[in-house]
Amino acid sequence: MANKEQLVSGLRQLSLALPLMFAGPTFYFILGRQALKDGTYFWTIVSLLIMAAAVFFMVRGIRKLLKGFWGES
Repeated sequence: MANKEQLVSGLRQLSLALPLMFAGPTFYFILGRQALKDGTYFWTIVSLLIMAAAVFFMVRGIRKLLKGFWGES
């Protein structure tokens, strides 16, 4: 039987990761590349942190979904 709380929590994590997946590369291509050319790294670091957060929330959401379907192992 599926654990409904785990499934909902996993879907919430994935829904948080979705906008971050698009925001990180967008910030990089709009602000980060120009900042690298100018010699500043602030927007590049911010965009890389957003991309890392997207990966983190995606992995965490997938793990919770799988635990919700098949339980703890």
